[in-house]
Amino acid sequence: MEEDASSFLILEWVEKLFNEKISSMRDLALFLIDKMYVDNRSRAAQTLLVAAAASDTGEEAKIFGENILRKTKYTVFDQFDFSW
Repeated sequence: MEEDASSFLILEWVEKLFNEKISSMRDLALFLIDKMYVDNRSRAAQTLLVAAAASDTGEEAKIFGENILRKTKYTVFDQFDFSW
């Protein structure tokens, strides 16, 4: 319960700070990676990006993955086909 309240407060703060509607900690992490507020070459970032690209969440995951690919020289994405 405290963890949920903490997450909610962080998401509420991020929404005010970036003027973006973000509904989960996962979405926050992808947003931070996409906007390059964090290093997208980190193991954690790569894990999230691969999971987002592999999931069935639709266009949002594709957009995040393609944006990151344009911003990096080499990532683990080089081994995946993004011609969805």
